[in-house]
Amino acid sequence: MWAAAALTVGVLASCTTAPTPEPVAPTQSADNACFQVSDVGTLVFNMKQAWDAGRIPGEEYQGAMYLAGSMLGRIGESDDDEVNGDVLALRDAAGTYAVDPDSAEWKAAFAAVSESCTAVLGEFGVSGWVGG
Repeated sequence: MWAAAALTVGVLASCTTAPTPEPVAPTQSADNACFQVSDVGTLVFNMKQAWDAGRIPGEEYQGAMYLAGSMLGRIGESDDDEVNGDVLALRDAAGTYAVDPDSAEWKAAFAAVSESCTAVLGEFGVSGWVGG
């Protein structure tokens, strides 16, 4: 069992690109899409904080940004045109594989989706769970 786990970790550690994900939900509520975007934002925010503070190595940070890009790519279309458009713009801002939270495109697109999700939910944000 441990040998299989070590092999899996070794194989995953050698991956340098993530596959292009396919959205899983063809149409969903805007609420659900916004909750999924919040999850992506939470991952990005916390890993960026950990990276900036030197608490995680580059490989872990980059892996988290790949995961965030994959998560974002799996958010299906929303039944709200504005949320849907903003999620698609955020996906475009993320690039092909990994999110770059320092890019102007990511910051602008995340601000736009935050605004449209706030209009839908009444409140929108990310959760900080690193630091101290």
